[in-house]
Amino acid sequence: MKLNVNIQKLGNKLRELRVEKGLSQRELAGAICSSSTVSQIENGTYPSIPSVEILNGLCEKLGTTLGELFVDADLDSEALENDVLIDILTVLLHRGEFDEAQRILNELDTRQNLLVYQKNKLMICHGDYLLKQGEYHQAVDYLTNFQHQLESKRETDGHLLTNIYNRIGTAWYLLGNMCFATKKCRVSRPFCA
Repeated sequence: MKLNVNIQKLGNKLRELRVEKGLSQRELAGAICSSSTVSQIENGTYPSIPSVEILNGLCEKLGTTLGELFVDADLDSEALENDVLIDILTVLLHRGEFDEAQRILNELDTRQNLLVYQKNKLMICHGDYLLKQGEYHQAVDYLTNFQHQLESKRETDGHLLTNIYNRIGTAWYLLGNMCFATKKCRVSRPFCA
């Protein structure tokens, strides 16, 4: 999938926000990236969409959100590669930007070209979204369903399964059911028998 994003619009928005804050390119770059990277982004000569880490760092320093940056820059999320969009979704969830996260979740749900590992990451993001929204019962149901799907396919990715078990355990813990939380996390406790 080829990127078809107007980097110039993103750069113009970044420059506008930087000037509003009274920062030089060097000051904005700080420990995030080099000042030449900021310059390339602002001039629309950066070779691709900057990494999520760079965008997140710049947004934090500018006091804006990723969602606002993309909306204000009039960027179309369909043009972003799936991996980049999933990474942005992860950052949005971590930062608590749930409205924009929901929009991206909906966008990704409609995409037909997701690879298996991308679908798995998206499922984890859905579970995280439910957990962060306090919808613990729905998170347990959703993630348990996902767990059963993977186990029925004899999924061998231990890291993926561990992430799911961990989130299911967290949901049960947040529901106040410690006994179930430890069972879902595959930890056997004598007092839970």
